[in-house]
Amino acid sequence: MYQRGYTLSPLPTRGDRGSIGVKRGQSGTVSSWLHRHMRAGQPLCAAVPEGAFSLDRRPRVR
Repeated sequence: MYQRGYTLSPLPTRGDRGSIGVKRGQSGTVSSWLHRHMRAGQPLCAAVPEGAFSLDRRPRVR
């Protein structure tokens, strides 16, 4: 198992979902694997966020 830190960003159209952006590194084991095997929209199992992460549970006002 590999452990890496990525930034979780909210999806503007899906408040219950998030996304990550992964730049492929030449020697990056995990980033290379993600680019080869994962596709946009495919679910990814991840551990709970760490650090200064919080969810805004207030309803969105449009």
